[in-house]
Amino acid sequence: MVDSEGPTLLIQSSEQTLERREHVERVVIPEEEIPIARILDMLGDMGVQSLLVEGGWTLGRDS
Repeated sequence: MVDSEGPTLLIQSSEQTLERREHVERVVIPEEEIPIARILDMLGDMGVQSLLVEGGWTLGRDS
C-alpha cells in the first residue's frame, strides 16, 4: 500500500484506523467473514487480472 504506481483496493471486514492514502480505495464489508467468491466476482467485473491476498489465520481455513 505504499507504492502509488497503481491503484490499490483495500477490502476489509471492519472499519480499522489506518493511515489514509490518496491512491487507496477502501471497501468495508459488514460481515464477520469475507465472502471470497463474491469479491473475486466483483474484481473480475472490474477487470482485475492480478491479485495479492493477505489475511489472518482464518482466511481459507474452510476451503
